[in-house]
Amino acid sequence: MFGLIPPNEVATARGRPDRAHELTHLVFDTAVRNPYHYPPRWLNEGVATYLTEGFSPWLRTAVEAAATRAA
Repeated sequence: MFGLIPPNEVATARGRPDRAHELTHLVFDTAVRNPYHYPPRWLNEGVATYLTEGFSPWLRTAVEAAATRAA
């Protein structure tokens, strides 16, 4: 796991979500690893973002816009 967090930000509010986000990727990868299929990358990133940031109005708007473009 890699994350660029300057030493002066490790214990700050900015450092904590970054660590949680990257640890979520690690847990997700461990939980879904199998020789037959791997989930799409967007799902891995989406789970990590949702669990660390929640589903804010900004993210909800971005998801709705992407869904509209895809339809």
